[in-house]
Amino acid sequence: MANIKNALLTSLYAQLAATRAGRDEPSSGVASDTAPAGDELALAEKVAADRALGSIFVPGSGDPDAAVVLVGEAPGRDEEKSKRPFVGAAGKNLDLLLNHIGLTRDQVFITNLVKYRPLTAAGRNRKPSVQESRRALPYLVLELAILDPAVIVCLGAAAASALLHQPNLNMRQANGSRSDLDGRTLFITYHPSPFNFRNPTRRAALFAAFTELGGLLLLGRDRVNSRAGTGYLGTRLDGEHG
Repeated sequence: MANIKNALLTSLYAQLAATRAGRDEPSSGVASDTAPAGDELALAEKVAADRALGSIFVPGSGDPDAAVVLVGEAPGRDEEKSKRPFVGAAGKNLDLLLNHIGLTRDQVFITNLVKYRPLTAAGRNRKPSVQESRRALPYLVLELAILDPAVIVCLGAAAASALLHQPNLNMRQANGSRSDLDGRTLFITYHPSPFNFRNPTRRAALFAAFTELGGLLLLGRDRVNSRAGTGYLGTRLDGEHG
């Protein structure tokens, strides 16, 4: 199954890379976002967006058969260099949170909503804009359909807001919450950024949310997953891939 998923992901990533971070939306059943002829404002917005994102594509990484997929907002400078998500300071924090509930990167799949690095005018990292998130969302939806996880963990507001179509999502209230998304459990936490980790309240809230996530995963191990015909997480928490 992993080989099939990897092939599908490779095809999707190739399409995404060719269109530069979802500025043109997927062709399979999704309307094109290409600016109509004569629409100079829309064209100007697309040109501005081209200048606001880096040129290096950063795909998702991990076990494509994992029951848990973690979705961040976008790569930063460290991720550009390695072409892997969450390898910088936020990635180290994420490793701590995963270890806190007995998981490693090898047992999950990690990706981002936007696959290119959003840049400020000075070349620094920034959060993806609403427009960038909207254009990247159809690709993320297809990516999640290919991976078909039991649980989607949104790391921060960008992914959660996009997937839930709630642009004004209050993260203080959303952290540690869950909802249903097309038959899957969507779980929301703060982003494991250095900024949030330096804040004692948010750091504690992050660990509390992941503790709840760990309990959810353990609780679900004996439940029947009607989509897969196996336990909610199968035996993946033990490092097996049955």
